[in-house]
Amino acid sequence: GSLSLSALGGLMVGYRSSIADQTVVYNAPAADVAQEVMNALKSVGSVKKVSRETGVISGKIRLAAWTGSSAKVMINIRQIDGGTQVNFQTESDEGIVNTNSADKALMKLLEAIGKTSLKGSGGSGW
Repeated sequence: GSLSLSALGGLMVGYRSSIADQTVVYNAPAADVAQEVMNALKSVGSVKKVSRETGVISGKIRLAAWTGSSAKVMINIRQIDGGTQVNFQTESDEGIVNTNSADKALMKLLEAIGKTSLKGSGGSGW
């Protein structure tokens, strides 16, 4: 029999990925939230694409400077009753040295947002 690709996948180092997901509600208009989130993302990485129509911001969050590793982030912003709901999703490949990279990237972004004027509720666990 021949080896399937899925059987080989377990042998390849660095091809696992981690995903983190969190939703936060901010007590501010969507436009203000989007601006603060973009500023925070720029401080920890880069903004790749912004779609005002869909409320989606995508980019990258820098992780370890010495490895050049980063996590992809997709941020979905929408106005709801009483504020703005923001869903953060991060995804990162896992190597030998970096584990839980998506979680670390998400925490890094949320910390940066915490330094802005935005105050969020829900999902933080603090």
